[in-house]
Amino acid sequence: WRNDMQATPMSQWGRSSGKRTHDHTVKQLRGASWMSNALLVSKESWTAFASKFIYRERSDSRLEKKWRSGKANPSTQSVRAVELLLPGTDWVYDLDMWDLLRNVDISKNDALRFIKKHASNGAWKFPETTELTRPKRELRIAIDDTQRLTFRLDLWGFVGILAVARFHEANGDTTNPSLAINALFRAAPGALREPWLRPHAHKLLEALYALKARVHYDAFPYDVDERLILEQADDPDFELHPAWWRQERLTGDYIPPKDPILYAKIVRQGVKRKRS
Repeated sequence: WRNDMQATPMSQWGRSSGKRTHDHTVKQLRGASWMSNALLVSKESWTAFASKFIYRERSDSRLEKKWRSGKANPSTQSVRAVELLLPGTDWVYDLDMWDLLRNVDISKNDALRFIKKHASNGAWKFPETTELTRPKRELRIAIDDTQRLTFRLDLWGFVGILAVARFHEANGDTTNPSLAINALFRAAPGALREPWLRPHAHKLLEALYALKARVHYDAFPYDVDERLILEQADDPDFELHPAWWRQERLTGDYIPPKDPILYAKIVRQGVKRKRS
């Protein structure tokens, strides 16, 4: 896990190796997320954004509507063209997250390449000075510590867990991939706090379910409470780190957050869900 690379600025952190996804769900999610971020940066309406940055005084080909509906996906060339007019928009498109989310086999070397690219001396090196780094985030976390990555409750913690999950899958581990996928669902509210990703929550969860299905062994079968994940994502006061949990007004006792992982209870008639 050792690497001496330093943390990079947000616009460079997480740049993809160049391998592009052929997974339809992730392709749609990637394009839609990029468009949402570009729209936020532009501070324009959809109509004005399309006119200024997509058509650029050319005839309206309804390309923007096709991108928004998922019938077509923006090309790298289109993304770069918008970046020239609207700097600070292509980094979402270039995130390594999209390659890691693909529902395809990934080699151990590919997973390690991402981890080493963003780690130093056995710990993650996340961006330290960006608008995406929320207060109280732990900036030094051991690479395989998915619990503390979950506690971050932000995009970078989520992507770190994703990389660990894909590494363990590629390494042929049995228990670790399942535990890491569990952590991904718990960390999803943090990633979904990004305003460009929140509108596409169901596509993200669809991609996570596909990764869950790739795990061939689950010691503890479980289902996922999607509604709870979305509620937690929309709650600005929600925290996963025990030190920041809500407290009872009268007793001062900390209130543990609800768990979106619904473990199964084995009964004679079969398996049924229960909340842990």
